[in-house]
Amino acid sequence: MYDLIVTPGPISDNRIQSLPLLRDQVYLSVPKGSSLSDRTAISLREIPAQPLLYPQIGGYFLSQMERVITEEHLPVTLVKNNFNITQHLVRTTNFLATVSTLSIELRNDGTHRTLIPFSDPEMTVLYYSSFLKSGREKVKDFLHWGSQYKACDNGR
Repeated sequence: MYDLIVTPGPISDNRIQSLPLLRDQVYLSVPKGSSLSDRTAISLREIPAQPLLYPQIGGYFLSQMERVITEEHLPVTLVKNNFNITQHLVRTTNFLATVSTLSIELRNDGTHRTLIPFSDPEMTVLYYSSFLKSGREKVKDFLHWGSQYKACDNGR
């Protein structure tokens, strides 16, 4: 049905080829002056009880965060809003928020915030492009783009 899919891990099937595409990492966005702002890394498990803004776009990281929060009974409340509302709240409140490497430039949290990488393995992912080996010709342009993107990515 699909020529190519992007997955948060390789697919184990002899008919499918999975190639590393790009890395992504989640950061905690905190207001400068926050008691957390001097941290060089933080675990989701260390966030004090309070709301945590998350843009309601779904995806891999949201499911990972919800799973960890639920399974470990963390006192964090995810506040999900559309992207524009989340961006407005990030710029006008002291709420903690999340942002990933792939969305940092799109959202631009401003200069009044510090971005702290999450140390949790669940908050880092290597995405793969996966396709039928027999359909490689159909996806060759995407694979070429992906190789060019990685060349410009400087290892992120």
